[in-house]
Amino acid sequence: MTRAAGFTLMGVLVSLLVLSLGILGLIRFQGMLLQSEIHSSDYANATNLAQSALEERKSCEPKQCASDTFALPSPNAPAPLNRFLCKYSSKDQMTTVSVRWNDADGKANELAVSSPQADCSSAQEIPPPAQCATPTLIMVNDVHQNARVTINQGRCTNLGGHPWHTWRCSSQADQGSRLIIEIDGMGQGHDESFTLTANCKENSVQGK
Repeated sequence: MTRAAGFTLMGVLVSLLVLSLGILGLIRFQGMLLQSEIHSSDYANATNLAQSALEERKSCEPKQCASDTFALPSPNAPAPLNRFLCKYSSKDQMTTVSVRWNDADGKANELAVSSPQADCSSAQEIPPPAQCATPTLIMVNDVHQNARVTINQGRCTNLGGHPWHTWRCSSQADQGSRLIIEIDGMGQGHDESFTLTANCKENSVQGK
């Protein structure tokens, strides 16, 4: 009876040992599986970041990875992008975005994605405003002899007259610019204001 009982106890101990080893193996396998998922997620995020930065460069409006040295994708990069550093480089008509990060084990990783360099010269070029070959002239008629006439872009000259004066205002403002002519009656005439568009021609307005 004693030998049978001892054998049964030994069998139980062996079963517990096997079960413990199985549980430890399962936990280790799950840990490895979780680590693999984290690695895959990091790689996918790094790839998406590099491709997104390349697309922005194709549209000539880079916002991410705009530095030529490794730095955060943007100053206020949210999680999980704040775990990555990236940069761009251009060589032989190709643009490359490189991304670096450390995995869960602390191991450094890096990937690079390239595409043909975009021509942003025309996209960044701002057409100059249309310039007038001759100045815009405004003749201000029937102005009180004590009044003063001014223009926001240019100068005005009193041509005299009797009893009402005529003023000539000249402006070199670009065509389409907004010109404002003000008449200050100096307490004896009417205060007035006129708005015109620079048209490179001679114009006239009537005072009161």
